[in-house]
Amino acid sequence: MTVKEFITQHPGGTFDMTTPSGFVYLLPEEASAMLAGNSIKGNPGMPGAEFERPIDAEWLLTQVVLSPYFKDGVWHFTTTY
Repeated sequence: MTVKEFITQHPGGTFDMTTPSGFVYLLPEEASAMLAGNSIKGNPGMPGAEFERPIDAEWLLTQVVLSPYFKDGVWHFTTTY
């Protein structure tokens, strides 16, 4: 299943992803914006605005979801190409 399919199947969800380019944490409104084609922010493992960088929505939405699990109201998963 792709990231796009997963997010679409879990509307209003919060997502914590480990991607090949770093970490992405999306609140529901950010996930909706990404589905609309807007780039989102990720980090290489160091949280904080000084480390954030844009990640292209199309690049992330086409990746495959691995090992999703739901804990404390957040979907956690790894992605791959």
